[in-house]
Amino acid sequence: MEQGSPALQWSEHADTVLLELQGTIDVFVAADLYATAKQLVALGKDVTISCTRTEGLDASAVQILLVLQTELHIQGKRLTVTDVPPPIKKWIAHGGLANMVLSEGEAGAS
Repeated sequence: MEQGSPALQWSEHADTVLLELQGTIDVFVAADLYATAKQLVALGKDVTISCTRTEGLDASAVQILLVLQTELHIQGKRLTVTDVPPPIKKWIAHGGLANMVLSEGEAGAS
């Protein structure tokens, strides 16, 4: 099953969900990202977010990802963010959030 807005496409698999972020994820997409995050938490599976096609994340998007990570952690599930372009990775690192929202390999590489 695939769900989402044009900027947010997700597909459910046996024990994980893949969410692909496309374009700029900012305050104009925040409501859709928040609604999607709530749906993903309700599924009770690990979530992987691919940023292969992501051009930017603003503070609202990062806040929602932090909430998603927290809610999944409460359920004993994981959030992994992968394929983060260097400019976005650098912005996340400047905010002191790299270890919180990026996967281990992504957090260490700048």
